Amino acid sequence: MALAGSTDMEKLKELSHKTFKEQAVWFMNAYWARGPCLGKDEETSEGVWNVFKKCVDLDPRSEGGNDLNEFDAHRLLEHFDATLTVRKMREALQDIDLDFDGKVSLTEYLVFRHKVDWKVLVNAPQAGADSDAVARASEKVDAARAAAAQAVVKEEESKAAEKAASKAKAEADAALAELQAQEDALKAKKEKLEATGNNFEFGIVKRNKAKAELAQLNAEDPLPLRQAKITQEACVRRLRRALKQASAAAAAMAAARKMAEAAFEDALQVLEEVKASCSAGQGSLWWLDRELIEAMQYMPQKKQEQMAKRLAESKAQREAQAC
Repeated sequence: MALAGSTDMEKLKELSHKTFKEQAVWFMNAYWARGPCLGKDEETSEGVWNVFKKCVDLDPRSEGGNDLNEFDAHRLLEHFDATLTVRKMREALQDIDLDFDGKVSLTEYLVFRHKVDWKVLVNAPQAGADSDAVARASEKVDAARAAAAQAVVKEEESKAAEKAASKAKAEADAALAELQAQEDALKAKKEKLEATGNNFEFGIVKRNKAKAELAQLNAEDPLPLRQAKITQEACVRRLRRALKQASAAAAAMAAARKMAEAAFEDALQVLEEVKASCSAGQGSLWWLDRELIEAMQYMPQKKQEQMAKRLAESKAQREAQAC
């Protein structure tokens, strides 16, 4: 795979119009075994990844972006080159903008940061004959990342449903307590009225009044008790719905996690196959590993450890071949 431009500047423009990820991977491939020798310098490789992530964060187009306007490019410099003075930063921005289009691509920033020859970069070999294999691995990694993202969504939904169920349970408990309090108060009041109505130490008027009030209470619950019953019944219905939704959300989360684990396993297997057969594009493969590592944080701990071990083994093999 080569850039189609007829001049180095045209190739630079073409590269700078690729997505942030494509530019970063191009740089990784170009300097995997020479220059910065990223194949043997994990810290520098991680630095390229961090610049990519920051560009994605700054650009409203996210991963679909390819360059930064002057304001956001300034913010990029502030983040990674905080020691520069404002004046030096302005001068740096002018130096970075190799094609003078008023914007800073990830390629231009990496050239500036690592002091490499951009003409060598735009002509650097990439995956070559292995591009199809790398593309196949990339598809699997993208599928694993998407599955991990979906698992995260389902986990958040499950947590929200569980929280809602917990809240509904608390409301139901409070409503039940209020109902019990109203029933206890009514019972106590009835007992008192009955005692008054049967106590001949009181006059006939007071006894009859107590009996009449007791009869009214026996005929119909007082308003506070009726309201407490209605509230308690409504809370019980809400609790049942909430528990049902929480159960469904938990099941969906479990299914999403299972799908994510399967997608990761599939991606790892394809990656291992591609790594064993590829002779070029090692930066591309490092990038795919890094994407999996980032997405792995959403997997169960045991699964993370298993995958991390396999990635570390394949990484050691690639480093042995670099430089």
